[in-house]
Amino acid sequence: MGRILNGVQGFEWGAGIGACLIGSMTKPSLEMYCQKNGIDIHIHFGLSYAQDEAKDPKKEMQVNFMDLASLIEEFLKR
Repeated sequence: MGRILNGVQGFEWGAGIGACLIGSMTKPSLEMYCQKNGIDIHIHFGLSYAQDEAKDPKKEMQVNFMDLASLIEEFLKR
């Protein structure tokens, strides 16, 4: 059975195999790590917060992950 990768590990692995990288409510620390290491997040989805910005759970609950399908389809047409 494979292991689950998340955060930095997942993005490093995905970049290494040429995967479409999707940042869902990407934390500033991951965004900065990716920029520093030349990892391109292809699709940003959901809310994004600044380093010390307060989270808004009500807005987070309004994110419809079904909307991600059309973004992936557009990416695959490239």
